[in-house]
Amino acid sequence: MPTHQIAGVKVYSIDLFDTANATVTAMNAAGLVPICYFSTQFENWRPDSASFPASALGSIISGWAGERYVDTRTAEIRNIMTARIQLCKAKGFKAIDPDNTDCYGTCNSGFPLTSTTALQYLQFLSDTARANGMGIGLKNTLNLISSTTVSMWDFAINEQCYQHNECGMYAPFKAAGKPIFNVEYTSLSKFNSNACAKVNTYGTVSIRKALSLQFTPRDACALPKLASPSPSPKPSPRPSPKPSPSPSPKLSPRPSPKPSPKPSPSPSPKHSPSPSPKPSPSPSPKFWQLVYEVPPTPEALYKALMLSKARRAGWVYVTDDSITPDGNPWDTLPSAPGLWDLEVRLTSTTQQIGVPSYYYPCFTSTATCHWSRTSGNDATRVVIINPASGPGTAVDSNYVTIVNNMKAAGLIVLAYTYTGYGARAAATVQADIDKYYNFYQNISGIFLDEGSTDCVTLPYYQQLVAYTKSKAQNSLTALNWGTQGPECFLSAAANTPDIIINFEDTYSAYSSWSGPAAWTAAYPAHRFWHLVHSAPANAVAFGSALGLARARHAGWVYVTNDVMNNPWDTLPAAALWSNETAIV
Repeated sequence: MPTHQIAGVKVYSIDLFDTANATVTAMNAAGLVPICYFSTQFENWRPDSASFPASALGSIISGWAGERYVDTRTAEIRNIMTARIQLCKAKGFKAIDPDNTDCYGTCNSGFPLTSTTALQYLQFLSDTARANGMGIGLKNTLNLISSTTVSMWDFAINEQCYQHNECGMYAPFKAAGKPIFNVEYTSLSKFNSNACAKVNTYGTVSIRKALSLQFTPRDACALPKLASPSPSPKPSPRPSPKPSPSPSPKLSPRPSPKPSPKPSPSPSPKHSPSPSPKPSPSPSPKFWQLVYEVPPTPEALYKALMLSKARRAGWVYVTDDSITPDGNPWDTLPSAPGLWDLEVRLTSTTQQIGVPSYYYPCFTSTATCHWSRTSGNDATRVVIINPASGPGTAVDSNYVTIVNNMKAAGLIVLAYTYTGYGARAAATVQADIDKYYNFYQNISGIFLDEGSTDCVTLPYYQQLVAYTKSKAQNSLTALNWGTQGPECFLSAAANTPDIIINFEDTYSAYSSWSGPAAWTAAYPAHRFWHLVHSAPANAVAFGSALGLARARHAGWVYVTNDVMNNPWDTLPAAALWSNETAIV
């Protein structure tokens, strides 16, 4: 049992190494819930300290003797942390409290750590804890909290947010209904009713303790009665995220991190009581959204359904029926040709095929006419026209016909132009957009190739997105990074691309790819598109790539055995294409 047990408190965060197995066993037997505290950095007195490679040890942590920052990107460090989490599980802990995850950017760790690498490390810790049947809390690291990252954690433990006026940064935890536990090490004589009232507005439960972490002195606001936390559900396997080329600027680190207090030799409760892990918000069958007067186009329908997923609707119905003139928008099914069939398809699957169809129009039902095979299945929903690495200089009547045919078949037709990784003049790209909408009025939107992954270029792309949407109601935009980029392109307040291509490469590269960034899981799968070429021409390879795409949260996918220099100028052979569409 804990050396000091607090009446009414069931959940304790206590040290992994300093706490005997028998103590954890006794706590579980008594109905208490032990949470496993450990540092995610190097401490020279720990029994596993010899396993830290010298190459992964960075700067000394100021003010804490024997402690150093580590390179959280390395497999060696992650293996050590995996072993610690597994030891937590073996001892019987119910959740983990991983400390010191807030060193990145300007904290002088000795390594080029960024907000992106910090999020990747936190996602690794979260995935590993949940894979071992345990919950996980976020310790401090306030600048990485957002509505899109909060799903990584089941609760939060904070130090000194009241003193530093930072408790409001936990708003996403409060909004998600996740507990926030706060401990202060200030010279305040006690938490009086006024102080408690203030911190309670942030959704925190607060306690004041001595920096030595001894049991007394201790002043606390009223503590809730907490149920024992149950382990979080084990997630689907997901590879560690690939480092982003540039970090998101909205996740700026603190000017100087505040190291957490270090464990005392005694097994006193180290922090305020830890909470019961709760599931994060997700689309729920408890919510139903009904949308009428949607413009009768595939683009408008797609956007409405995408919004319903982002807004946690487990049930949805979208129709072009109107409240006028009869006052009843529910007395017919969608009336536009193919609209109801498209709605059924989009809501009955998590994945569709989007083809970079860079082949010239044809109008025969033959094996060599890729356009007829592109639209002749239930899985393909997006195609791209690319007359001349852009719109060309004049309208092509064959492309007019193919655009009209694809739209009539219920497909979304995007038109190709390129941005030179943000270096091509916006006015020049806009001129291409103007030509497309003048030449081919029935296109659904624009495919922006050679997309930059630098947040500095975000305003450039927001300008292009806004310009595209000004050309026609419900125009869609897709931005081709070809690799993983930062969240700023989707988290911006306005004019973000509807779809991001965060992988475009060979089957071999896709098979070994570490996977998308952790933040992508917070957005609907239909915001992401994976393009895989040079696949072996067999059903096993195609099935493997398509399975990976689903696991990697890609709502749009295309796999082909075509190869460079242009892997997008043919469809796969008939048997392979049939297999691909059947799987999707």
